[in-house]
Amino acid sequence: MALITETGTGASDAESYISVADADTYHASRANTAWASAATGNKEAALRKATSYIDGNYRFCGCPSSAAQALQWPRIGVRINDYSVATNVIPRQLQYACAELALVALSESLTSAVDSQSVASKTVGPISISYAAPRNGGRKRYPAADDWLSSLMQSRFAAEVSRA
Repeated sequence: MALITETGTGASDAESYISVADADTYHASRANTAWASAATGNKEAALRKATSYIDGNYRFCGCPSSAAQALQWPRIGVRINDYSVATNVIPRQLQYACAELALVALSESLTSAVDSQSVASKTVGPISISYAAPRNGGRKRYPAADDWLSSLMQSRFAAEVSRA
């Protein structure tokens, strides 16, 4: 089944924020040979997984353009560096983050469970183990995607301020 790419129309059947061709260009410019050697069907599946992961794990500025759209983008009310993002645009940062996550999805699960506890210290003679909660709740982080998406994210500390 051919990949349906969101182009900014708010399609009700969109599956990815970036096409295979655009992801090919992105990865070729970064010499990511693992992407180049993958079959088209595997690339499409990886892009679907990456898009699902993005939509489920990131909170973006603004709100979806339509209740009928399949994905979180396009959005209304988004600004990047004080410039409004048009409501019919899928930002390049989002496309690149999707490509980065798709590369990971070719070889591993983006949503695999990670141990909820990690060993912080260990002693062998009279046995002693200390546990600590892992950072990020035990979930893996994807810094390349996080970096691309940072300008599109809601700030946890943002608040609207208005003068009386």
